[in-house]
Amino acid sequence: MAEPPLLLFPQTLPYPSRVEKALEELESIIVLELPYTNENWQKHWAKFLNKVKFLKLKLEASIDFDHLKRLFLQLKDWALYLRDVENLKILERYAQSEDDLPFFAEKKKEALGDLEKAYLVLMLAEDVDLTLSEVKKSLNTFEQTWEDFLKEGIVGEDPFFRRFEVPWEKGTPPEELSNLSRRVIAWNTIFPHLDLEEFENIELLVSEAECVEFLKETKIMKHPKINGIITLF
Repeated sequence: MAEPPLLLFPQTLPYPSRVEKALEELESIIVLELPYTNENWQKHWAKFLNKVKFLKLKLEASIDFDHLKRLFLQLKDWALYLRDVENLKILERYAQSEDDLPFFAEKKKEALGDLEKAYLVLMLAEDVDLTLSEVKKSLNTFEQTWEDFLKEGIVGEDPFFRRFEVPWEKGTPPEELSNLSRRVIAWNTIFPHLDLEEFENIELLVSEAECVEFLKETKIMKHPKINGIITLF
């Protein structure tokens, strides 16, 4: 009997790196498709695309990805804007009044549903994962470049050569997913609307131990198509 297909949970990209390592051995994986997910896989993990099945919503629950992209970019712009101290003073002024910031006033008019809000949460999480993955790869490339330079350009093939130690390595946080509880809550909103018709049953591929505990507080594990959890920790 064939093993049930695996659904990556709660992320949509192969981060942390242990997920990418697992993909080297897996024949296939199911990934929730957000507005930028397919594009991110094509750009950064193209070698795995033939293993990926993107999971979509049921037709009756479809949402406008272009609209979500616009909102996502606006949220990112406002996040960058509010990093400035002077701009934060503007936020403080609005916090002391009954008026909303122009951005949030416009968002209220759009009256986003719970499904759209859940997708936005996962889109922001995906963006964080992509950024952290790129930082990790850049650090590894920098480290390897300097090791090669020191080994070949200075000391040659010295059998006593010591691995080059990146000075900030000890201060680098461990690879882990941020805002796990919010991701799982978003998934709990989305899950009943996913098109799982082609799957008899599936298992969740989970990279974070804490995620298993959060799952207990949702209805996801009670779904008739969920057959269990495979962990990477």
